[in-house]
Amino acid sequence: EGDEKREFRLFVGGASMDFRARTAADQEAWLLIIARQAALVKEREMLLQADRVIANVELQRNARRMACLDAFEELPGVLLGPPSARQLFIDFARSEHANVRRGDVEEQ
Repeated sequence: EGDEKREFRLFVGGASMDFRARTAADQEAWLLIIARQAALVKEREMLLQADRVIANVELQRNARRMACLDAFEELPGVLLGPPSARQLFIDFARSEHANVRRGDVEEQ
């Protein structure tokens, strides 16, 4: 065991690091620590990537919702929009028409 070399080299991003262990147990411990850290770095990369994908999907969804809300600013947008929006407008118009016929109109 005295003549046996317990050295290893780790290559990271174009650079290398040399490690030397006194015992086989030390060498195993170093390798285990390095492997665990590499797994944590990879997991963090994957989580960041997933977070970016989710943020992008949310951004696209919000853009579609804003476009829909912008369309409701004008009558054609309401009439061509979802049936629920169209029905809400029709109910409002009928209600206002009924108020006018009864004379229940507020002065603005």
